[in-house]
Amino acid sequence: MNPHFRPTIHLYVSMGFVAAGAALLSRASVRTGDLAGADYFVFPFLRHGHGPEPAFFFPGSWALNFLVPSYFLSVLMNAVRTGSRPLAASTTPLFWYLWVPVTAIADVAADTLVPHLVARRGWPLPPLALAADLLLMLAVVAAVAASRGAEGEW
Repeated sequence: MNPHFRPTIHLYVSMGFVAAGAALLSRASVRTGDLAGADYFVFPFLRHGHGPEPAFFFPGSWALNFLVPSYFLSVLMNAVRTGSRPLAASTTPLFWYLWVPVTAIADVAADTLVPHLVARRGWPLPPLALAADLLLMLAVVAAVAASRGAEGEW
């Protein structure tokens, strides 16, 4: 595998950048009256809207909106600064056995709870976007930490 495309420590840095962007640039507008509803923009690409009743985000959209830009940003960082040690994700299946379910749980929580909390409870979107992205980041960190030292075990 090309060393630029391997997950390295730069993935954590890029996740931090994307999470910070979500906290600063995400927004929601909730409308009342005859055309009640809400429109959401979650940095960098996720857009969603619904009518008077909160509707969930498309399943998996929150994780894709966070993880794909984070990965591509880390590939750019790998190209600029070579020689970083690869994460355990590239060598052990244990990473995938841990990361996939935890990411799915975090994504379902974000996809279902954010529209309800913003539209019904009036919570601001930027802190919720940051919390959801941090949960997705925690899934990667926990899977890497738990699979460290398991290279070649399975």
